[in-house]
Amino acid sequence: MFLDPKKELKIHHHDLPHWQQENVYIFITWRLYDSVPQPLLKDWKARQKEWFHCHPKPWDERTEKLFHQTFSSEFEQWLDQGLGDCLLRDKENAQIVADCLLYDHEKLYEIDSFIIMPNHVHLLVRLHDTPLERLMQAWKSVTSHRINKRLKKSGPLWQARYWDRILRNPQHLLKTRNYIQKNPEKANLPQSDFILWMK
Repeated sequence: MFLDPKKELKIHHHDLPHWQQENVYIFITWRLYDSVPQPLLKDWKARQKEWFHCHPKPWDERTEKLFHQTFSSEFEQWLDQGLGDCLLRDKENAQIVADCLLYDHEKLYEIDSFIIMPNHVHLLVRLHDTPLERLMQAWKSVTSHRINKRLKKSGPLWQARYWDRILRNPQHLLKTRNYIQKNPEKANLPQSDFILWMK
């Protein structure tokens, strides 16, 4: 259920290195195309690229913690500011995403919890044998098509990039669940602006 350093790791690259092991919990975040202004994003990516060059994976827990303090916290602050059009504030758009995630729940994966915020999604899930990149492509493709059709729009809905982290232990699981549950409170969102699903 958690990262096992002795077991084989599957690693694929889509801008960032993504680690996978079968049947372990993974925390995933993805966001709408306009959720972070391009100048901020460009600078953040450049700094992150330099970090990866100086700190090649695999990381120990201390290095991983430092990475998240340096980069993930900053990014989460931007997301919680509610930048961009926030198309997921619309309940029908958010429900399209929720229905898509739940469609293969208990078949291809086991969802522990998720939150659909106005401009991003957090998901805590245990994958079976379907690669994460294939699931991400399907989730983004289906939701993009349905939301764009509903809004009579075209063009990209989601950023191509996504962020994921394999959970290390039960404490990490509890901390991640709590983070998902408390995310709207941290962003000062009313109940109408998000969808929270917990097992």
